[in-house]
Parts: sequence; C-alpha cells; structure tokens
Amino acid sequence: MGSGGSTASAAGLREARPNLPSNSEGPNPIVTVGREGPAHGAAAAGLYVTDTLSKNVYFAPASELERYRGAVVVGSELQARFWILRPRNGGFALVPVPTTLRGKHYNLEGAVYLSP
Repeated sequence: MGSGGSTASAAGLREARPNLPSNSEGPNPIVTVGREGPAHGAAAAGLYVTDTLSKNVYFAPASELERYRGAVVVGSELQARFWILRPRNGGFALVPVPTTLRGKHYNLEGAVYLSP
C-alpha cells in the first residue's frame, strides 16, 4: 500500500460492516496472535515480519506477545509501527505496541505468527 493510505472493513454475517481504523500507509501487515498456528518445526515461536526493501525478516518472540494472545496485530508498511486492534463503541481502535525498530526506511509486506 502506498502513501495514500486506506481503511479496512470487517464484514459480519448478520451485522453492518464496521469500519476499522486507518493509518496514513494502510494496514499492512496484519496477523493474529493465535493459540494455534502453522507447524513450524525448528523455527522459534513468535511473530515474523518481512521487509521487502532490506530483505530482512524481523522477529518478536512469542513470550513478548503473550499478553496479546487472540488479538489482531496491524502494522504500518513504511514506518514499521504496530498496533493491536481492539473493539470500541461498535467500531475498532488501534492500541500502539512498542517496538525496538528504529530505522527510517521499511516496506513491510507480510507477517506470520507461529504459536508456541
């Protein structure tokens, strides 16, 4: 997603489509911190986020994300900021998640959470 930004929406089977909060870059990547996930063999449990600009894969251990279990994590593509998506007043709010990423140039495109 480019600098124009976007807004996502969630569709329910029997309800109106509430708008999700937007950020200036669009919600990318998006991943659920779940109880179960894909088989991961020898890979450490946690959140993996890919950066197509640097070709790096960033990692946050599952132990650091335990308090967010069951939540949806939304990232900003170009600034590498992250939020937890929380229901609020019939809509949703983005709650900031602290990181140690300090660079200025990112292009985050994908994420996966591997459960412990």
